[in-house]
Amino acid sequence: MYDLGYIGYDEPFKKLVNQGMIQGSSRFVYRVRGAHQFVSFGLKDNYEVDPIHVDVNIVDGVELDIKAFKEWRDEFATAEFILEDGKYICGTLTEKMSKRLYNTVNPNTLVNKFGADTFRMYEMFLGPVESASPGIPRVLKGCTAS
Repeated sequence: MYDLGYIGYDEPFKKLVNQGMIQGSSRFVYRVRGAHQFVSFGLKDNYEVDPIHVDVNIVDGVELDIKAFKEWRDEFATAEFILEDGKYICGTLTEKMSKRLYNTVNPNTLVNKFGADTFRMYEMFLGPVESASPGIPRVLKGCTAS
C-alpha cells in the first residue's frame, strides 16, 4: 500500500498477533485389556486398561451416556461396563482441540443451547488472543444461528 501511495508510512501495523492454540477437554473410557469391558475411572487402577478417546458430546461433564456410547460405534454395541456408584465416570485430559481426539463441539449446538450473545461473550473473554485457551475455536466457520 505504501508502494502504491495509498498510505504515507512504510509499515501500517505495529505488532503481528498470532492466534493461540485452542485447547479442548478430552474424555476417556478405559477398556479392560483382552476383554470387551470398560471400567469406570475410579476403578481403573484395579485392571490393566487401555484408554480410548470418547466423543465429548456423549459425556455429561464426566459421566458417560452408556446408551449413546453403544450407538456411537458398532464395535461398542455389545460392550459391558464396570460402574462406580451406578455411573460410568470418564477420565479427562486437556489437549489440543481436534476432531481426531473427539474433543470438539459444534458451535451451532452451543448457540442453540445458550444463545448467540452468550456464546459471543464467552468467546470474547477466553483470554489473550495470542495465548492458548480452553474452549471453542475463535473462528466460527459454519455457525449459522444468530
